[in-house]
Amino acid sequence: MSIVISSPLVIYTTVILGLDPVLKYWMAQNRLPSPHPLHYILAYGVYLILGVWGWRALTHSPVSPSPLLPSSPPTSLRLSRFLAGWGLVVPLLLYAPISTQRRLVEGFQLPLVIVSVWVLTVTLRRFRRWLLPLTLALTLPTAVVLVAGGLVGTVQPAEPVYHPAAELEMFGWLRTQAAPGQVALSAYDTGNVLPAYTPLIAYIGHGPETIHLEEKAPRVARFYQAGTSEAERRALLAEGRVSWVILGPAERALGDFDPSINSAAAAYLRREYSAAGYAVYRVMP
Repeated sequence: MSIVISSPLVIYTTVILGLDPVLKYWMAQNRLPSPHPLHYILAYGVYLILGVWGWRALTHSPVSPSPLLPSSPPTSLRLSRFLAGWGLVVPLLLYAPISTQRRLVEGFQLPLVIVSVWVLTVTLRRFRRWLLPLTLALTLPTAVVLVAGGLVGTVQPAEPVYHPAAELEMFGWLRTQAAPGQVALSAYDTGNVLPAYTPLIAYIGHGPETIHLEEKAPRVARFYQAGTSEAERRALLAEGRVSWVILGPAERALGDFDPSINSAAAAYLRREYSAAGYAVYRVMP
């Protein structure tokens, strides 16, 4: 019954990802391959051991049949069959011939944790003094790694966790001046942050979600190079329906093009903002 209920959404998603050209290209770029199986063993090893232990205990648990289904097998037996099926399918899904293999492990940790906690609680009921130390021993390493990672990011402020104040001020100005849905041209790193602070659409800025990124990125790099012809720049702006051009440290790393130096040739770019090494140009008709 659960397969029948969930199948329409699965079928619709499969069809739309195969027919819609944008989503189809997005799926082709959204590559999340599974790592070597050893990585999964190291990540889930403890819970896999406890999960198998809990599953075996669950299959022998004397739980009565469901009162709603008198002829059904015991609830614990049905649950153990469900977990066994899930556990056998996951390794196959992780290396199935699709681009988002890693996504298919999401959620599997939930039954592992539940069964692990259950078997520890049942097994150590007579040895309660060991329950807390064992729980801390299993969970403390993860907590230490997470806290240590946060402290390192705090002690050594750097992108992408932190952003220069001048860049945030520029984003604040764009938030008040730009119209929602307009396109901004910038370097990839700037475009990656841009939609979080402004209503603008980044011409490039996200791997899977920038359609034809492998074609757009070289064109953006040429746009910021001084030797590029104005005709090529204007063609890019027109084809991309670009309304704003950003010029900051990330863009200067691509090239030394500066519209303010040769304003006559780049009359289609009007500087609207300039502060602390950042400039924003409006694309004129």
